[in-house]
Formats: sequence, C-alpha cells, structure tokens
Amino acid sequence: MFLKKAQRIFLPTCRHCVRNLATSSSLYAKAKDQKPDFIGKAQKLLDLAFEAYASKKYHFEQLDDIIFTTLSQQPDLKNHVVTQLKEKYKDEKVLKKLAHSFNQSNRRNGVWNKEFEKVDLYEAKPGFLALPKDVAVHLIDKIDALKLLEEKIGGTEFNKRKILALDGESSIYNFVDKNIKASTIQLALEDTVFILDLDIIGKEKSLTSFLDGLFKNNSYLKIGHHFSKKDEKIHCALPELKPIRNVVCINSIVRELYYRTYILDQKLADVIDADSDAEEKLNIVDGDIPPLIKLETFCEVLLPQKLNNKAESKSVWNRRPLRPGQIQYMATKTYSLIMIHKVCEKWAQLLKEDLNSICDEILKQEAEEAAKEFASKNEIHKSK
Repeated sequence: MFLKKAQRIFLPTCRHCVRNLATSSSLYAKAKDQKPDFIGKAQKLLDLAFEAYASKKYHFEQLDDIIFTTLSQQPDLKNHVVTQLKEKYKDEKVLKKLAHSFNQSNRRNGVWNKEFEKVDLYEAKPGFLALPKDVAVHLIDKIDALKLLEEKIGGTEFNKRKILALDGESSIYNFVDKNIKASTIQLALEDTVFILDLDIIGKEKSLTSFLDGLFKNNSYLKIGHHFSKKDEKIHCALPELKPIRNVVCINSIVRELYYRTYILDQKLADVIDADSDAEEKLNIVDGDIPPLIKLETFCEVLLPQKLNNKAESKSVWNRRPLRPGQIQYMATKTYSLIMIHKVCEKWAQLLKEDLNSICDEILKQEAEEAAKEFASKNEIHKSK
C-alpha cells in the first residue's frame, strides 16, 4: 500500500495482512488439490542433515534431533537412516549413539558437545544482541514453579500499565497432517523472562487458569510479533485456554511511528540510533513499512544488533531437556520485544506522541476489523 503525505488513514493491521496471507495460501493449496508428500519431505530433511553432519556444519546433537523428529512421525524411514549411515557414510559409531532416537525417546541423552553447548545466557558478542545481566530467566517446568510466576505477575494492579512481551516456540518439522502444538510460551517483563514448558505442564488446569487471568489483566500492555500465528499453536497445546486478545504487534507500532516520522519529512536516523540505510532494510516505500517484517530485521535496525543463536529457531522443540542454547535463544528473542518497545517509547516522545494512545488505536482498529469479519461470516451462514 502506498501512502501520500497529504493523506492520514489507518494502516492495515498486521492481523489483517497475516489473515489474508493465510487465506491465500489455503486457497492455493485447495486449488492444487494435492496432498503434501510428507514422507518425501522427511527423507529430504534427513539427507540434508546427513550432509551437514558429514561436512561438520552440524554437531551430533543436531543430527540426533532431526532423526528423532522424522522417525517419530515417519517410522518407516528407519531403514533409510540405517542404510545411509552404513553404506554411504560408513559411520557405525553414530548408529550406536542414535539408538535413543531409534527408540523414539522424547528425552535427549543429556550429554552434549561441550563447545556446542558452552552457552552463557548473558554472553555479549560484537554485533549481537545480549540479554542484560540484571534480567532473570526462569524455566517453569514444574507446577510448583507456577507459584513464582504468580507472585511476580499474577493478579496485580498497577497505576501505570506494564509491558508484557509474549512469544512461543513450536517445531517447524511437521510430516504428518495434523495441527502443530506450541512447546513453550515465553513471557517477558522489564526484569524477568519466564519460559513455560507446555510439553511438561501443559495439561495442568492451574496453568490454563493462571494464563486466562493474566491475559485479561488490563494492567499489562501485551506486545508480540505476529503473535496470532503462535496463538493458534498455543491453543492446540492448551485447548481450554480462552482466546488471547489485545496483543499489539511490534510491526504495527513501528509502522504507525514511522508514518508519523515520514509526514514530518524525517528519516529514522533523525529520531533514533539507526543507520542511514534503515529505510532500505525495512523495505519502506512512500512512508509505508510492509506488514510482515521479521523480528530479526527490527532488531538489526532499531537496537541495532542481530539476534544471537538464530540457528536455534529451527530447533526440535519437543525434546527434553531443553538445551542451554535453546533457552538462551528463547529468552533473548522474547526480551528483544521489550527492548524494541523501549526504543519506540523514546521515538514517540521525540515526535511528541503518546505510545500508549497509539497502541490503543491499533487495538481498536483490530477489534473493529474482527467485528466486521464476524458479522460477515454470520451473514454468509444465514444466507445458506
């Protein structure tokens, strides 16, 4: 969508764009009327993993995860794995070490390559985003640990809205025709990140009850990055959870702020610590930022640093215990939303705008869109 400076219209929300993209993909799949070749895709993934391991781009732990996730979904490929390792790669030692995966155990062996898992949660690498050392990280994988969460953020009222960043992880390797469940939910405050292990405590009713209360608590401004896509997977894991509403997308916030900057004939570098090519990185045309910018792009432009351990985004998330590298990735990625929001607050102040009001406008627009969509579906249903 192209905007002229003389215009002032609401930008289409990220929710609207994500929904349209999903609808288009669905229609395309139906038009093709062809069932995906899940076995073929799984075999291709295995072959790529073998090549990566042979060329030392993969550690054994990564190969083990890929073999586990493919065989747990397509067990008929076990012979293919054995044949590849025996005949092509001639690696009997790896075959013995993979017995755990062949038995489809959901548990990792727990013994990792020291260099691969030599991870400091707060390690600062030049050019990469680091978690501030005063930010605590808690893995909630026991129901008793929920008490810590409740003490910190449950049922509290504040004079000023606090920021609550939401994120989630689920394995991208799906070789069976079924819904994908989220394995974790991450919640970040200014001084703490909580990682809720849904694969372990997801069936606990007290967890669903706590999350329902938290998500409807108006003392928090909930932010995420295209959270609607993760919301679907979270509800597959927690079917009793009520719909998670009023989550403001960082993409929408940045789009609105940039529009206000654009009509003042300013560039990003004029208002925040950004490089001169920031507009190019965000694919901005006539004052409009596309609605589907990746989170790592926002980190590079606004913070400006890259996400650390980005390779972990393609992890197998439904094996336990979670590796230190996975925990670092989840914590840093979720906390980056808090950091981006802080930049947006300063940005809004320089423009003499109120960021809370902008967020409320975005939520109002999305609520109106949702109401229109619901009414349209009702009309279609009545006409049948």
